[in-house]
Amino acid sequence: MNQSVEPRKYFDLHLRGLGYLSRVRDVTARGNGRSKAKPFLACAISAFHGDPNVENGIVYLPLDLIVAGEKAREAIRSVMDDANDPDAKVLVSFRAGDHYIRTFERTGNRAGETGAVLKGRLLKLFWIKVDGQEVYRDEGDESEERDDAETANDQPSERVNGHVPSTDGHDQHDTDGVDEPDSGRNAPEPRNASALPERAAPRTNRYPPLRRHGNANPQRDTRRAANTTD
Repeated sequence: MNQSVEPRKYFDLHLRGLGYLSRVRDVTARGNGRSKAKPFLACAISAFHGDPNVENGIVYLPLDLIVAGEKAREAIRSVMDDANDPDAKVLVSFRAGDHYIRTFERTGNRAGETGAVLKGRLLKLFWIKVDGQEVYRDEGDESEERDDAETANDQPSERVNGHVPSTDGHDQHDTDGVDEPDSGRNAPEPRNASALPERAAPRTNRYPPLRRHGNANPQRDTRRAANTTD
């Protein structure tokens, strides 16, 4: 007697948008015996949304994600040095899923307060830009890329009507902004510059100001620091 097998159901909830990439790291999870977890790649994305034509209209959402899939891992690792450099801006168009909220205790100026971060999995990267220069694009889905390009073209400049978009309430880790390089100064070269296209300088950032997790930034490479002027 043949029995029909009902297909397994799974309800997806995806988040797609733009954000600044940081804190790319390999994580070794704790475990005992057979339950020992495998190491995984993780990253933080400071995603943003809102109306750029309204003062204080841009809001940031901190994401802490496990990078899922070989294609996404390769793309993230290719810009790992730049993402972990406080002087570089790595902007990504991404899709994430399997989200849940994790609370934590703040440190620094807001020590003792309870913050929250949205955890989940980074499922797909549509494109990556380092200091305004595109260094990666997923050519797999032309329709999604076209929609994403239209979204990117609608993004604001760093200042709207003379004001930097507000980040009130967005930053759960007491992060500070990184100013755009002066117009007469070249953007710093990444440590893996041989793997990236040559950048044209100067460039104008058309997106909201970068926000970083101030308590988790790795130390800058001394070789790069020597080549960067204040």
